[in-house]
Amino acid sequence: MTHEKEENFVWILKILRKLLTSKMNMPKVIVTDKDMSLMKAVGNVFPESYAMNCYFHVQANVKQRCILDCKYPLGKKDGKEVNNRDVSRR
Repeated sequence: MTHEKEENFVWILKILRKLLTSKMNMPKVIVTDKDMSLMKAVGNVFPESYAMNCYFHVQANVKQRCILDCKYPLGKKDGKEVNNRDVSRR
């Protein structure tokens, strides 16, 4: 999916719900990466299901956010190259 917006998630989840014709086939749990748009869409389309967070993806998102918010932008610091590996160790 190119744009992770709530209406896009709702659209795809409604298609999934149509494919799951029986109530017995409805998911009890849907695992997300803590994307708020996806979690809201799950609540709208599958109100009887729980939206749970995937620890691996949440951890990856936190690491990426730390890299983005790092006080040293990627590039050069004190004349030395700084890359993702250097930033994530700090």
